[in-house]
Amino acid sequence: MEMVGAVLAVCLATKIKESLQMEFKETRYFTDSYAVLGILLRDSATFLEFVGTRVSEIKSKSTPDTEWYWVPGEQNLADMGTRPNVLPHKMDEGKPYQEWMQWMYQHPSEWPVKKNFEVPPPEEFCKDMTQAMCG
Repeated sequence: MEMVGAVLAVCLATKIKESLQMEFKETRYFTDSYAVLGILLRDSATFLEFVGTRVSEIKSKSTPDTEWYWVPGEQNLADMGTRPNVLPHKMDEGKPYQEWMQWMYQHPSEWPVKKNFEVPPPEEFCKDMTQAMCG
């Protein structure tokens, strides 16, 4: 599902740019999936059709080397609606979901993001085989 979310992100960004008819200095995409970032940084021809097609679309609408970043899950606002402990009132006005996370106001060099990994971050390791097969 993360790959489909990445496709939706670039399609939405493309539509917004076309609709606003403005020149954007930069576009940045964030994922908390090490797997998605790793896939986007590889050649789309090395994947089976489903993934390869999506990688090609993402690469045609974005530049993974410079626009895509990994961010820790707890810093990813897009996941708030999928967390069981996040109730609707936690997304009210004045809350991080509406006002952004504090790190987003900082200079990019201060962001809690990564581009390259020697070892996947701990949150990317499966807790058990069931999660790996079903998650």
